[in-house]
Amino acid sequence: GDSGAVGRASMIDAQGKTHGLTAQKKGARSGSKKWADQAAKMYQQGSVLRLDLKGDVYHGTLAPTSVTMCAVTVTAGKEAKVSAVYNNFLRCDFQGNVLKGMRGKVKGAE
Repeated sequence: GDSGAVGRASMIDAQGKTHGLTAQKKGARSGSKKWADQAAKMYQQGSVLRLDLKGDVYHGTLAPTSVTMCAVTVTAGKEAKVSAVYNNFLRCDFQGNVLKGMRGKVKGAE
């Protein structure tokens, strides 16, 4: 589904239905897709991508670019490696923090 240790990604389609996006797991078959690839394929006008990063929720839309963008990782040894290539980017707006809205009391073991 859309769960993760640090964050979750899901898409709300134009009809209001939520779809979980999954990340590719290590050792997964080559047919598995990263959530960003899934989102790009499922995205249509009126859809909203939702990112939940440690309780901070962002809604955004995919925006196509007229150029190709690369994410480059540079190691301490100054070796550069292209880690991803994109032709879309996500424009996000902060919606709020879901953890701040929770009520309850945390009790520790005694």
